[in-house]
Amino acid sequence: MQKHEDNRIIPPDIGGRLRKIRKGKGATLQSLAEETGFSIGKLSNIERGAQKPTLQDIETMCSCLGVKLDQVIRRPLNTEVVERIKADMTLVSIYLSLNLLSTAESLLSTIHNKVESLDLNELLPSVYFSWGDYYLKIKDYIKASTYFKKVINSKASNEEIYKFRVKSLNALSTLEFAQSDIHSALHFFEMAERVCTNPEMNVEIEERVNTFFNGAVLNLHINRLDHALKYCYEIETITKGKMFELSKFIQGIIFYLKKKPHEAINNITGCMSYFRSENDVEYLILSLNALYVIYKSDPMNYQHLISIIENEVVQELIEQKAPPYSQQKTVEFFHLLISMLLKDRNLEFAEKLLHQSDLRLEQINDPNLSYKSFHLWANYYRILKHKDKEIYFLKKALKQTEEDSIENALVLTELGFAQEEKGPYFEAIEIFYKVFSEQYQTMHHSLIPNPRF
Repeated sequence: MQKHEDNRIIPPDIGGRLRKIRKGKGATLQSLAEETGFSIGKLSNIERGAQKPTLQDIETMCSCLGVKLDQVIRRPLNTEVVERIKADMTLVSIYLSLNLLSTAESLLSTIHNKVESLDLNELLPSVYFSWGDYYLKIKDYIKASTYFKKVINSKASNEEIYKFRVKSLNALSTLEFAQSDIHSALHFFEMAERVCTNPEMNVEIEERVNTFFNGAVLNLHINRLDHALKYCYEIETITKGKMFELSKFIQGIIFYLKKKPHEAINNITGCMSYFRSENDVEYLILSLNALYVIYKSDPMNYQHLISIIENEVVQELIEQKAPPYSQQKTVEFFHLLISMLLKDRNLEFAEKLLHQSDLRLEQINDPNLSYKSFHLWANYYRILKHKDKEIYFLKKALKQTEEDSIENALVLTELGFAQEEKGPYFEAIEIFYKVFSEQYQTMHHSLIPNPRF
């Protein structure tokens, strides 16, 4: 950019700005030439960018077009103003991560207005991205997609645009995945990969790692196992820590699907140690679920996995004080383990975990988990042949189910058996008939982490 004696900056697209203003005013090159005293050729060259105008040239053209000079060029802002806006953008990111959505929206609106009023186009991609993130969190997928696409189509030329372009492509991939459109998710991932692998674009390591992670996750979902494995190896070459361990976990799932259970167990137990050391409950439980699936595939040969789950980790989860989201994951895992314990008639341990689940359910409002807990209590008392308590918990479970759902029909069937009444049977049969054709995800899909950005 050219600097001038009054410290104004002439932007590189000044010609395009002047042409847009001229056309908006309905003026021709001929009429503007007559007003300014410039030749038509000079004006044309300025508008096409073939000739750099002086500040005096621009002032003359603006005067004749009836616009203020500050509408087309601006004085350089104090760097403190820009840094303050960037600091506020960091606050927006924090608010969004903490789910303080109304606070994030209010601050982001203020920032957006300031950025546009000060003509800070280089900051717009980060603003658009934050809006996309906000709308994604409130599940307004149309607006989220619109803002992420604004980032992708942004004309900003600063280095940060590559970061936000990749983040937006990964966000769009995540958004499409959330709507079960795996092929669209793959399309946006492939666009992100092209940006990441272009040597002329300086993309940060974090964005490259997230892109390769999404490549592994999405290819795993469509059973392109070798492709997924390739992206895991890419991650391992450029990072350590959590993302490295997550890539090892995904490799474990891949090895399990490739019928290499020993390699799968080695990978999963290895990264599980890391998740335990970091108190990462979400991925620790995901690892435990994976070990449980492997155990169920061959209980005779993998009995030692149950020892790992029961003796090494469960007590740790019982003692851990975790936030609500992690508590939800913990309860889900406890329910899975309780089902297995009831099947094996390990009633003492099952009762202990049922009480632990109920303690956590007091902190979180989740009808589905409440249903599951009541249903497991009913199964527990059925084994003990305490019919009154079984019926009591089945009725509590029934209240937590959605009408005409599989869960609703299942509880009605069991209630019919327990009460020796035909009415619940007929209701259950009608529900089963309605949902008979529904398809369910395969077991291993529930073990795959979601894409990220």
